[in-house]
Amino acid sequence: MHNISNIGRNADRKDKKARIDISIGNEIDDKTKEDITDIDLSKDIKKLGLSGILSGNLKRAGVETLGELLNLNYDDLKYIRGIGSKGKKDILDYVHSLGYTIQNEPETSSYQERIEQGQVLLEDYGMPKSVCLPLYRAGIYTMEELRRNPNIVEGIKYFGPKKKEILQQYLDNLESMQQKENIKLQKRNSKLKQENEEIQKRIKTKQTLLNEYAKLLTEREMLTEKERKLDEKLAQIRGEKIVQQKQRQKQK
Repeated sequence: MHNISNIGRNADRKDKKARIDISIGNEIDDKTKEDITDIDLSKDIKKLGLSGILSGNLKRAGVETLGELLNLNYDDLKYIRGIGSKGKKDILDYVHSLGYTIQNEPETSSYQERIEQGQVLLEDYGMPKSVCLPLYRAGIYTMEELRRNPNIVEGIKYFGPKKKEILQQYLDNLESMQQKENIKLQKRNSKLKQENEEIQKRIKTKQTLLNEYAKLLTEREMLTEKERKLDEKLAQIRGEKIVQQKQRQKQK
């Protein structure tokens, strides 16, 4: 968003949610972007595409050019005679279609909520504000919502062929990038699966060895006990022989 209104808005946005580093914008034709972003701020208010009544009311309030419109304070709109809620919406729609906001313009509750929820919004893919803002006004904030409503742009005011072209290029580039990421992910998953299988084999081998070891320990204990009993029996037999020898000696 061009820095004409809230200077701190972009900083707040970055603090709340880290931006996604996807270099889609570099692949979009620079001339196409210039057609949208290079705007004559001295353009007469009557040539902006607003209704004659709306532009006339703005002129009577001293707003003669696009630059003066962009420098308006949002709260001042309510003091301009003849500009009601629909007029405000038309003005914001047009300003947003250029990728701008007017000063102190309130952000929609939906936008704030999605930021707080950490959702990945269209702007996080590097998409120009001139494309994002009209979509936000139409209730489309994420790629998922855009894909579920592919024809939404047909009914959005000031969303002309150039914006549609940029949007389509972003969607195509993103789709290509996602396909590459999916291939990488599949390879990574396959590798992880193989590693897990190897680990399971090692665990199984170790478990088998532990079972064998436990079995050998049990056998050793049994043999030790058997040996002890044999030793006792042998000692008993030896003792009896000694007693018998002593008795014979006494008899002689």
